[in-house]
Amino acid sequence: MAHFKSIFLLSLLVFFLNLNSFAQTGNVSTASDINLMYPDEDPPLRYAEKNAEPIGGYEALMKFIKDNIQNPVSDKSLKISRTVFVEFVIEKDGSISNPKVIVSARPDLDAEAVRVISMMPNWKPAEHQGKIVRQFFSLPVKFSIE
Repeated sequence: MAHFKSIFLLSLLVFFLNLNSFAQTGNVSTASDINLMYPDEDPPLRYAEKNAEPIGGYEALMKFIKDNIQNPVSDKSLKISRTVFVEFVIEKDGSISNPKVIVSARPDLDAEAVRVISMMPNWKPAEHQGKIVRQFFSLPVKFSIE
């Protein structure tokens, strides 16, 4: 279990360090695409001056995921190590909305990752130019079944 935790922490750290550069490379939806997706509301930002963060910090977030994730693999003899990346929106009130898989592993793992992300407690919302804003966020959910 300690091995799983260290791999998960490392992958989470690498992902967050690359998130900012990824968001600024042009490999994300254009502003007009985002406006089409959210025509009646303020579109979520990919980057904010003060990014959204889980209440209690990332350690509390990892504990929440660890405590709530269930092994969806019915064949316990399978040994797998897969990561599902889920993107979601942190709303102005800190709630989570629109979770979707952006990097799939397998349908059962994808569904479990979305289920757990949907259950997450509220976050501290993002701020940009002195206003609370909606923000896209992506998280890796690592499954390691040994």
